Amino acid sequence: MLTLQELKQVVSNREERRKVPSAKYLRENDVAVAKQRLMDCAEIIAYQTGYVLYCVGDYATVFPLFTCRDYVYEAERKIAVVEENFFDDQPWYVRLILEGEDRLWRNRETREHNNCISYSCISEEWCELADKGQCLLERIIAEETVRELMNLLTERQRQMIHRIYFQQKTQKEVSHELGITVPAVSKCISQAMQKMRNNSDDSARTLKKGDWKYAW
Repeated sequence: MLTLQELKQVVSNREERRKVPSAKYLRENDVAVAKQRLMDCAEIIAYQTGYVLYCVGDYATVFPLFTCRDYVYEAERKIAVVEENFFDDQPWYVRLILEGEDRLWRNRETREHNNCISYSCISEEWCELADKGQCLLERIIAEETVRELMNLLTERQRQMIHRIYFQQKTQKEVSHELGITVPAVSKCISQAMQKMRNNSDDSARTLKKGDWKYAW
């Protein structure tokens, strides 16, 4: 998986002083170096010139990659900061999705209210935006963690995890589907979970059952 640091090394360093091109211009005239389709009809594309296009449905925003530095959000009514270097070793799109979501939110608010949005930490608008950013960041990290863990397993083990945690079937139902005994299903699941625990860090061990849906 291409990391953000690796992406920065292959694109131009554009600053926001220049006029930002339109989404149409980028699609027709620039060279895409990385593209990722996401959930909820969303897509993010990084271009050779250093610009990023983030689209969700009919809405789109364009911004320079190199302006995405520390990410600020609110956690339990306190301002928290995820430093820029945290994202360098993450998949290239993690920090850029957060930036794109923030910009789309600001654009919608500007259109609706026809004025500038205040980003004071005491404003209700900022609290709402920060909470959304925190949830999105957690979801992205959970998705990548699950994928890495699933890659450690055999195909048989992945099938078991998929049926038990994603389809929420019982071990008895899985045993009937695969033509094996319930103890065999239980043993396979236990071995898979042990393998993931042995190869994961503390953050991966805190994944909730609902996070397993990101593996597919």
